Amino acid sequence: ELVSSPPGIGFAPEAIERLNLAFFRGEHIGAIEMCGRRVRVRGHVEHGAHFLLDLCSDDEADQHGAWAECTRRGVFVLIYDAGMDNSKAMQLLAGLQEHIVESGL
Repeated sequence: ELVSSPPGIGFAPEAIERLNLAFFRGEHIGAIEMCGRRVRVRGHVEHGAHFLLDLCSDDEADQHGAWAECTRRGVFVLIYDAGMDNSKAMQLLAGLQEHIVESGL
């Protein structure tokens, strides 16, 4: 089941498949289209107990990106637009994930 905020944001099945494959180092998956944005894997990051994907815009001129993390229930994705600091977005994703786990959601 896909849960999004705001409700109604969707991911195509191909995007979900590519995103799942992206967690495996060595997989060259190319661009992922999600929520009207094209992103590619910039890197894999270990942040404490979190194993994250750093996704950046497929277009060098654009500054949007995303962070993703595997959870017990699926993949948690935080998408951000130009103007948001990449490291702050990573901290936000990790903090939200910790809150979700602590709350038993």
